[in-house]
Amino acid sequence: MMASASTRGNVLRSIQRLGARMSVLCEREGLQVLITEIEPGAALAELSSWDWSWHLVIAGQAVFQQADENWELLNGQSLYVGDLPYTVVNPSPERTRILSILFKRQVPQ
Repeated sequence: MMASASTRGNVLRSIQRLGARMSVLCEREGLQVLITEIEPGAALAELSSWDWSWHLVIAGQAVFQQADENWELLNGQSLYVGDLPYTVVNPSPERTRILSILFKRQVPQ
């Protein structure tokens, strides 16, 4: 297995949505690491096909909404989210930054 290093600020691609930007930092089979920035008062609906994800709020505050559940996270708090669609809302007056790791189960060939 080969190792690879990434320098700070090295983004594979960036996805801009109304009030939010997602920057993909690393992508491998079944794994994606990204930084999401959400503007004050904005929301990001996540409708991806990932099996599960882990999110760490690195700046600001975020409310994760999934089905009938809501979780409010502050700076330094993290959350595991299963495969149902979810929405992330920034209720604060400052930009929120979230480090996320998205996982997809590998299907045997």
